[in-house]
Amino acid sequence: MPKIVDLEKTRKNIILNAFKVFIDKGYYNTNIVDIANACDMSRTTLYYYFKSKDEIFENTIYFIIESIEKDVLKIANIENLSIHDKVKKLNEKWDKEFNNTNIILILIEAWLAIRREDNQMFKNIKSRIKKMNNLINKLILEKAKDRILYKKEKIYIYNSYIILSILQQIPTKNSDIRDNLIGIFAEL
Repeated sequence: MPKIVDLEKTRKNIILNAFKVFIDKGYYNTNIVDIANACDMSRTTLYYYFKSKDEIFENTIYFIIESIEKDVLKIANIENLSIHDKVKKLNEKWDKEFNNTNIILILIEAWLAIRREDNQMFKNIKSRIKKMNNLINKLILEKAKDRILYKKEKIYIYNSYIILSILQQIPTKNSDIRDNLIGIFAEL
């Protein structure tokens, strides 16, 4: 009897393993064999799920963006939490799920690639990041009224700020998002 494979589950597993490879080797130094080895599958099998390394990288970035977005939406709508408690929760979740340093590394890699190359994949990533930035600005940063009183809370905010600010660096015609972030954190 043929083995039944859950396509979406396998694709997600590939993305999670590719995330680790991209962190370890970087986008440009990673090849499809590295990802296939990390997934414990052949290159041919990997091509069944994704057409190329670029498609895997693009989907890895989208996975991170969608995870961040989901977390922001969920936490932003908790009315009884202050802004620093919300950012703290985000920071803790991202650190547990991805390790904040890893998110920072892969987003820097994407940012550098976007600045170096002008292909459709990077245009798509740039557009998706811009949408997420608008969401974050609307839901979280506009509500930032509390001043942070404790050093540990400042560290949580700075970690989240680093992640968000990397996303902010994607060149856009409108710098309001970046300006709002800088203004909020300048007051801390």
